[in-house]
Amino acid sequence: MEYSKLYKLTEQASKKLYESVNDVESLNEWKKQMINLINEISELKLSSSIEINKINNTSLDPTDWLSTRHIAHQMLDSSIESIQTIRSHPVWQPVPIEIRQSIEHESLPEQGQALSDVCHDVIKHVLPYTRGNTHPRFWGWVMGEGTLGGILAEMIMATMNINAGGGSHSAVFVERIVIQWMRQLFGFPKSDNGGIVVNGTSMASIICMATARRQFLTNVRQDGIVHGPQLIVYASKEVHMCVGKALELLGFARRQFLTNVRQDGIVHGPQLIVYASKEVHMCVGKALELLGFGSKAMHIISVDDKFCIKIDELKKTIENDRKNGLTPFCIVGNAGTVNTGAFDNLVELSWIARKENMWFHVDGAFGGLIILDPERRHLVQGIEQADSLAFDFHKWLHCPYAAGCVLIRDGTHLLSTFSVHQSYLADTERGCAVDKPWFCDLGSELSRPFRALKVWFTLKEHGTIKLGQKIADNCQQAQYLASLLEKYQDFIRIFRPITLNIVNFRLEPKELDTSNNESIDVFNNELLADIQLSGIAVASTTRIHGQLYIRVCIVSHRCILEDFDIFVDNLLKLCRIRLENIKQSTRSVDQE
Repeated sequence: MEYSKLYKLTEQASKKLYESVNDVESLNEWKKQMINLINEISELKLSSSIEINKINNTSLDPTDWLSTRHIAHQMLDSSIESIQTIRSHPVWQPVPIEIRQSIEHESLPEQGQALSDVCHDVIKHVLPYTRGNTHPRFWGWVMGEGTLGGILAEMIMATMNINAGGGSHSAVFVERIVIQWMRQLFGFPKSDNGGIVVNGTSMASIICMATARRQFLTNVRQDGIVHGPQLIVYASKEVHMCVGKALELLGFARRQFLTNVRQDGIVHGPQLIVYASKEVHMCVGKALELLGFGSKAMHIISVDDKFCIKIDELKKTIENDRKNGLTPFCIVGNAGTVNTGAFDNLVELSWIARKENMWFHVDGAFGGLIILDPERRHLVQGIEQADSLAFDFHKWLHCPYAAGCVLIRDGTHLLSTFSVHQSYLADTERGCAVDKPWFCDLGSELSRPFRALKVWFTLKEHGTIKLGQKIADNCQQAQYLASLLEKYQDFIRIFRPITLNIVNFRLEPKELDTSNNESIDVFNNELLADIQLSGIAVASTTRIHGQLYIRVCIVSHRCILEDFDIFVDNLLKLCRIRLENIKQSTRSVDQE
C-alpha cells in the first residue's frame, strides 16, 4: 500500500475544493480533474490494516496513523462546532455532580486507553463545562473570547513543541517581531531585547518590578536584600540555573522562616517605596511581596471622583516619605482599572517620575490596548514614557490563554536583571545554539512555550484596524447597555462615569428597604447568581464606596446589541420573580 500516494491524491483533491470557479469552461475542467483523481484513488489497493512502521512501534506515536488522523479531525470538528454553535449553549452551567465526581475520584491510570476513548471523554465531560468566556454574553471578568485562528495556532504550537527559552528556530524570530510590533504600537524607542511574551500581567508585573529593583539595587543579584536571619541554600556545583535565578528573584526570601515577609519584606539597605492608587490591581501587590519588598512598601494614594489617582496627594506623599528616610522608587500608573475602567493621568505621572528620579511602570492589563482605538487612544497618552509596561494579549486581543507582555524602555535592563551564563548554555558561532541573547535571559523562565505564535497569528489574521474596531464596539455597547438600564432609573442606579467598557449598576427595588445597604447588597448578589444559573449571561460584582454593584465588563468580539436586550429583559424578569418570592416568604412568616 502506497500510503504516501493516497495522502498526496487526497491533499490535491482538498485543494481543488477551495479553488474559485468563475465560468462554465473552468467548471468542466475542474470536474474532469476531480474524476481523474477519484479514479486514481479507486485503483489503489488498500490493505485492511495500514502499517506505516514495519518494525515494532515502541514510541508513544500511534501504530495506525490513518485512523489517528480521523480521530484528530473529529476533535478539530468538535472544537470548531462548539464555537460555531456557541449561542445555542448556556453561557455557563455547573458541572453535573456525577461528572465532577467521576473526574475528581478517578484513579491514576496505570494502563492507557484508546485515543478515541480519551477524546470521547474530553468531548462529553470536559468541553461542555467551560468558564463561559467564549460566549458573547460572558461579561463577568476581563477575559477574551479567543478566535478560531487562535485554536489553529495552539495546535501548531503543540505540534512544534518548542522550548522558546533559547536556541535558533522560528519561535525566536516570531517572538522578536511581536515585541518590535508592540514597541512600535506603544511608541517605545527601538531597542533590542526590550520585551518578552509571558503568561499574563501577573508575571509581567513581577518581571517589571524585578527589573526596576535591579536598577536601584545594582548588587541585588549577588547580595540579595535579606533582612533578619541570613538563610542559606546548599546545592552542588551542578545545580540547575533555575534555582539560582529563583533565589535572585526572591531575594532569598523563604516565607516559612520569615513569617512576616509578605507584609514587612526582606529589604536590607534603602527602604524602596512604590506608589499606586487604591484601584491598583492586586497583581502589583503580589509582585512586591514575592520580590521581598513586602506589601507595606506600597503606599496607596487616594482617587478622585473619576477613580483616578490624586496627583497632589502623590506629590505630597513622596515628599513626606523622603523626609522620613524612605526611598521613593516607583510610580504605578493604571491604564484601565478593573473596577471602573479608569485611566490615571499618565503624562503627569511620567513627569513626576522623571523629576523624582523614579521608575515609571504602567499596568495596562486590558486597558492598554485601547491604543488600538483611534477615538479613545488619548486615554493612554503618556504611556510611551513608561520605563516598563505590562499588559495582556488574552484579553482585548482575544488570544487564547495565556499570553501577556513585558515591554522595558531600555532593553539592556532585562539582560542585566535575568541573564545567566552556564557552560551548557554557552555562546556558539554556528549550529542550533546561536542567536543569543535568548529569551530565557530576559525573564525568569528557562522552559517557555511558544506563546508568541498565537499573538503573531492573531495580528496577521485580523490586523490592528479590525481589532481596534472590536474594542471600540465594546465601548459603544457599554453605553447602549447603560441607556437600557436608564429606562428603569427609579430602581436601577448606574455608577458614572462609564469611561470604557464597564457598566456597574445596582438594583434598589422600592419593595425593599433601600436604606438598608446590607439587604440591598444581598438582593443584588442573589439576583446575579440567578442570572448566572439561568445560563443567559454571566456578570460579576464589585464594591464601590462600600456598596455592592453588579458589574458588566464587555470584552467580546461576538456580542451584538441584541445580547444586551436579552440580558436586561431576563434581569428584570428574574428580579420580579425574586421579589415575589420574598413577598411570599414574608407573608408566610407573618401568618405563623
